[in-house]
Amino acid sequence: MPQYITKAVIKGLIYQPNWFKPSKFLLVKRSNHESFEPGCWDLPGGGIDAFEQPEEALKREVKEETDLVVKPIKPLVIYSTQGVVDTHIHYVNILYQCHYVSGQITLSKEHDEYCWLTLKQARKLTTTKELAHYLGKI
Repeated sequence: MPQYITKAVIKGLIYQPNWFKPSKFLLVKRSNHESFEPGCWDLPGGGIDAFEQPEEALKREVKEETDLVVKPIKPLVIYSTQGVVDTHIHYVNILYQCHYVSGQITLSKEHDEYCWLTLKQARKLTTTKELAHYLGKI
C-alpha cells in the first residue's frame, strides 16, 4: 500500500471593503516564474504549518502574500484532493470567508497582479484548479 502524506491548505475569500454589501473579492495572479500553475489567478493563502491553527495560518499567509490584515470569519468550502504532481500527497483544502481589516496591498514575489472582482467576473478568468473548484461551490 502506498505511503501518503496529508497537507492542509487554506485560502481566503477577502471581500472588498464596502459598507453596503460584499460584492467583490481579492484575486492574485501567480507569477510566471512559479513552478505550479504559473500565470493563473488564485486566492491569497497557503499551507498550514504543523500544529498551527487554520485561522492563524490564513492571517499569516495573507499578510505574507499581500501585506493585508484580515479577520477570518467562517469556513465556506472544505474538500480533499490528491496532488497533481506529487500524487502521494493528500491535500485538505479549506476556503474561509474573510473581512478586510487594514493595510495596502503589496504583493510578494509569488504574485504579479491583483484585482477585486465579482464571482461572475472571476469565473471568466484562467484560474488555478483549486480556485475553479471553489468558484463552483460558492
